Amino acid sequence: MKISLTIDDNLFLSASQLTGILDKKALLNAGLKALITLESRQWLIS
Repeated sequence: MKISLTIDDNLFLSASQLTGILDKKALLNAGLKALITLESRQWLIS
């Protein structure tokens, strides 16, 4: 899916530094996967 986003520079920089992921697409994909994992765990707990 092709999409245009405006991402906060500081948020991107922090996420990139924490993960070591420099590529925007890869960082966004990793973030979405992490969010899905987190939300799935929360759903299973409740």
